[in-house]
Amino acid sequence: MGGSAILSDDWDFATNEARTVVLIGLTGDGKSSTGSNILGRKVIRSMPQSAGVKSTCEVQRTQLPDGQMLDVIDTRGLFDFSASPEIVRSEIVRCIDLAEDGIHAILLVLSVRSCFTRQQQAAV
Repeated sequence: MGGSAILSDDWDFATNEARTVVLIGLTGDGKSSTGSNILGRKVIRSMPQSAGVKSTCEVQRTQLPDGQMLDVIDTRGLFDFSASPEIVRSEIVRCIDLAEDGIHAILLVLSVRSCFTRQQQAAV
């Protein structure tokens, strides 16, 4: 039980296994733009607004210069109350299913345009 901060050579991944990063954050804080920047090209639809563009999870893949495959999963906004709890739950399951090789990192995206709110504090 528990983990170790010490990594050893036993942590070798299969060469064909993609690393997966999941982007989470509030609606309008820039998850899609951040995902496109990580991927190195604009492939995730985004708009400069506070109303969410994303109603479902989306995965995009790129190959890094060292040959490693990287999947970026963009999610709908946290605290997006336009959907029922059942739809939100099904999207969380869908996001996990999109991570074929597991989730290797979760990146919390925060906007620098606003103060750190109680909602963001609760999400962290």
